[in-house]
Amino acid sequence: MNTSDQGSVHSPRGVTQNATPSSIMESLPEEEASRLANLVSGWYLDHVNKDVSDFIEAKIDEEESCIEIHPKENIRAVEEEFLKTMGIAVIFQGEAKNMKNDRKLDMIRSLENALLPEDKLLTHSEFAHIESKTQVTYIAKVPEIVDYLLTKGIEKFVDKGKTYKILFRPWMPRSEWIQQREEEKRRVSWVMALRFAINASFYIKSGIEMVMGKILNEFDPVSDPIDPRLGNLKFQLHPDVEAKYVRSLKVCTGKESLTGDLVNSKTPWCDGCKRYLRLPNECICEDGEEDQGQDTLTLAGRRQDNSANQNLGLGSFQALGTPTASGSMNPQHKSTKKERKKTITPTKWLNPLLQPSGAAGRGGQPGRGVPDPRGNTAAGLDRQGQYTPSRLGQKPSNATQLNASSGAKGTWHQNIREWKGLNAETVPVGTSQGSTGGTACPSSSHPEGHAVNGATTTMLGEDKGRQDSPKRTRPQAFGEDAAPGPAGNKTNATEGTTKGSRVAMPILLKNTNQEAFLILKVNNQGGYNFPYASMASPLDPLTLFNLGVEVAQGRFVVRPIPDHPMITFNKIGASRKIYPISALCLDTTLFTRVDPLVASSGVYWAPLSWFQASSYERQIPVLGDGIRGEIITEINDILTQDKKMFSRSFSDALKAPWDPAALQPGGPSQAAIQSTAPSVRTDGL
Repeated sequence: MNTSDQGSVHSPRGVTQNATPSSIMESLPEEEASRLANLVSGWYLDHVNKDVSDFIEAKIDEEESCIEIHPKENIRAVEEEFLKTMGIAVIFQGEAKNMKNDRKLDMIRSLENALLPEDKLLTHSEFAHIESKTQVTYIAKVPEIVDYLLTKGIEKFVDKGKTYKILFRPWMPRSEWIQQREEEKRRVSWVMALRFAINASFYIKSGIEMVMGKILNEFDPVSDPIDPRLGNLKFQLHPDVEAKYVRSLKVCTGKESLTGDLVNSKTPWCDGCKRYLRLPNECICEDGEEDQGQDTLTLAGRRQDNSANQNLGLGSFQALGTPTASGSMNPQHKSTKKERKKTITPTKWLNPLLQPSGAAGRGGQPGRGVPDPRGNTAAGLDRQGQYTPSRLGQKPSNATQLNASSGAKGTWHQNIREWKGLNAETVPVGTSQGSTGGTACPSSSHPEGHAVNGATTTMLGEDKGRQDSPKRTRPQAFGEDAAPGPAGNKTNATEGTTKGSRVAMPILLKNTNQEAFLILKVNNQGGYNFPYASMASPLDPLTLFNLGVEVAQGRFVVRPIPDHPMITFNKIGASRKIYPISALCLDTTLFTRVDPLVASSGVYWAPLSWFQASSYERQIPVLGDGIRGEIITEINDILTQDKKMFSRSFSDALKAPWDPAALQPGGPSQAAIQSTAPSVRTDGL
């Protein structure tokens, strides 16, 4: 407890606040000291909460609208002396800090029961208080336990093959604890590599030591705050090498460049975002407008230039055939604290598990970025400290420039590429072909005839858009004047809506030695889009399969997943358009004799775990018109238990061996589809 924050209340004996707890206790009469000691120990040891109104002052602070309680110095001194005598700060490190609280308490109780004499086991009850994810305050039953644990200093538990480490430190008030931590930071310096692929981890320690200096200590792998299954590598260095610290690290394997972030002991940590903050003003978890019921995505979008004027909302599936609308899109909807926590937007400096060298343009020469919308003085700064555009070629001649609507900032591009339908006839620019060869609505000043508003229809071809646009994976939200339409419920969800185009969405996945990955398109802002096409005719599984082959563009071979159905449902976008969406999961792998570096150009393989309901990363990819990665979660919810994308049976289906003939370039689609085509025709749930 910080005594400097407790006001200017003095004890009846006039003891000043600068006095130590021991000196205050010595100045107290024996009877008063005994009474105070019984009150304190009765609460902490026996959980008896007695009246202490004689030793506190309480009032209402009208300015802050809160109750202020000021304990008097005599009882504060007795309490602090008791906690320093009987209290222990238990520190959980490494994997141990990710355990549930009840397991942490069980570990403490097991130590207590092993050390406590038998006559004390039933006469005293323990007291443990969760201070944070890494610290528990434990009040021992007898002083001997305190002495033993503080002398021991560290304890290791082995459970299910994992070793958990906990430390024991003397209890101290929070102000003293913070001061000690600051002093420790000045003495101890460390760096930590975040979210690297497994084939990069082997080289990281030696690389850091060669560049920055000798590694003094190697810590146990630290679980990633976003995905605890991933282990980050942490090393202790001499404080003098902090001048050599840089913000990122890249391992070049010859086939790909595996990049990730590097943080150190001075990198700020945000408890709200659960992320390290790399540059000033990066925290997006707090905003004064949140208390007014505003959605976190909306607030995040207002901190940056809404150059694409996309209304990026959230959605939730209600029932097949019933259009869905997001509760967060309703201006009258008051977001609860729990809802706002679920919509915290992931930020792009947390590199995903695998990053191909051409995925987002990292590692290239510094670019000519536009002024940073967050207000940073250096133009085009990205989260790694400098802006590097995606080097994917020149702007295509058939890119259509669209003017932003009133109230929006800037303009955006919609790239429309010619592609061949099933009848092998070229579809003119400005139209889109369906499974029967018909064309969708011709292009006009509105993009809805071709695609869900806000996404591209270039599929996975070379993205030759602007090179001066800022990289972005953080979702954009409404502009200041672009308010969303009201969201409906099950009875009035279709009120005020219009019909949108049919959306064909092939979901291309591949199996790896870590988990399944899903293909995304890298757009010309450095963000990620789902591949899709707009169709005029009703869709069938064969059409979606051929569209998936078109997406692969001869780089990946595609095959259907046996007995996996096509899913069709309706979705309401932020513009109040109803989109009939058809999705089909397909299995892919790399063709033989195709350079992986070339194959990964313009695409990004995202871990399937991104799209679990508990992951914030699912909000990164965009389909368009306020429809984001949560659509994968909704598709998974529609599937039956044995077909779900996060099930073991689905994972086993992706591990099935490939026909060698299908892996040879030349006739790949026929080789992949002939033997299993009937299984993908089973439309429906």
